Amino acid sequence: MSRTTQHSTLRSPALAALFASALALTACGSDDPAPAKDTASADASDTAEQDISSADTTDQPGNTEWAMPAEPDVSPKRGYEAKIRWTSYGIPHVEAADVPSVAFGQGYAFAKENLCTLADQVVKVRSERSKYFGPGKSDANLTSDFGYKALAVRHHAIDSWTTRASAEAKEVVIAYAAGVNKRMADAGPAGWPSACKNADWVKPINAIDLMSYYQDLALLASGRNLKGYLASAQPPDVATGQVMPVAPWQQPEQGNADRDYAG
Repeated sequence: MSRTTQHSTLRSPALAALFASALALTACGSDDPAPAKDTASADASDTAEQDISSADTTDQPGNTEWAMPAEPDVSPKRGYEAKIRWTSYGIPHVEAADVPSVAFGQGYAFAKENLCTLADQVVKVRSERSKYFGPGKSDANLTSDFGYKALAVRHHAIDSWTTRASAEAKEVVIAYAAGVNKRMADAGPAGWPSACKNADWVKPINAIDLMSYYQDLALLASGRNLKGYLASAQPPDVATGQVMPVAPWQQPEQGNADRDYAG
């Protein structure tokens, strides 16, 4: 079979649990999978190669809107380089000289197929669903935004970053975000996947956005299930001391505002 080789130089400035899970997620294939073959797996020679490097684009913008506590500097402190070989089934194989550079390549590969998925989750943990999508059915987006503010996932993300994360883990997350942003910039809004093509809610991400999402995943079987009630809770009746009933229109809504595509 013929082999297609694609070389391009990608440049950008520049725990490990997400990195590992992303490796699995990106192996889902491309939007346009190749026809089925007689063999059980794709030949390694049926690939498209892509050299990527993170060296000299604009700095990643930080998300300072949630600056309590103050957000740390999470901009890349060095460049990253990786080579991505895409099999005919759309499976990326990332090669690099060190783990952060592999994370950079993995972030790039993930964003090629799943940018909308990750961007949607970042909007959620930033409590910006209402900003971009309106209040939602029965105020579902407002409920989600209020609930995530009450859960303080970004606050806890910053705390974890500044007090517990190792230097090695930090660099992996920073490099992964750099790879996502590089793919976002290279494709441009018109080249993003169809679910979010030209969407104003797709923004560059940083390491704290990813850490906030990790915090959300950690709450999957605990506090996250209460976020709707945090938004609709009523104080006790002063006269009787009894809890006021929640009005039907204030009950937690399970709908699009609760979607967890990347979770």
